[in-house]
Amino acid sequence: IPLLGVNHLVAHIYANLLNEKRPPLYPFIGLIISGGHTSLYYVRDVTDFRLLGETSDDAIGESYDKVSKMLGFGYPGGPLIEKSAKGGDPFAIDFPVAELQGTHNFSFSGVKTAVLYYIKKKKEAGKRLTSKDIKNISASFQQSVNGIVIKKTLACCKEKKASRVVVGGGVSANQNLRNRLIAASRVEGINVFFPEMKFCLDNGAMVAILGEELYKKGIRSNLSLTAEPNLVI
Repeated sequence: IPLLGVNHLVAHIYANLLNEKRPPLYPFIGLIISGGHTSLYYVRDVTDFRLLGETSDDAIGESYDKVSKMLGFGYPGGPLIEKSAKGGDPFAIDFPVAELQGTHNFSFSGVKTAVLYYIKKKKEAGKRLTSKDIKNISASFQQSVNGIVIKKTLACCKEKKASRVVVGGGVSANQNLRNRLIAASRVEGINVFFPEMKFCLDNGAMVAILGEELYKKGIRSNLSLTAEPNLVI
């Protein structure tokens, strides 16, 4: 029985191959957005991934979780903030996100702190957070963090002259991100592919489909395989 080591992180991108309509591959910009990761790759083959950018602190999903906790929501925070944001004004509050100019890297710790200070300032002024406040915070936070992901992704496409983006990870279920990334990419002539909603979260099928792609390439692992993460194998 052949043994193949499959990287769970990379498998999130290949969840797109589980869709009823499989996207064309290679080359493409791979965007992985989850509770633990925010990464951009230039992908030329199943064994040829080049890291372009990653988060230097919190992942986008982690920032959603932390802001959700500040607002008194539960876990996971992403779906709860997205639901709250639907009733809010995304431009009500300016929550700046670090640009990290000259790189494709991300930093979400600052925007998380900005939300914390905004809430703290409100309370210090003797004002309680109203339902409208919470919705506006949710919408404005979502607008900021999703916006920087879209901006960095399109910058990678421009640099690599890539016409396709393939997205994976739990945060790829965020409908606001989906709609905005698709709309912004369409203007640039770029096609964007997301996993079907049921394949966005961790699942064994995404690992199996990447394993199949590696197997077809003739990739095999030996018995010295460890749990140390390799990019692909």
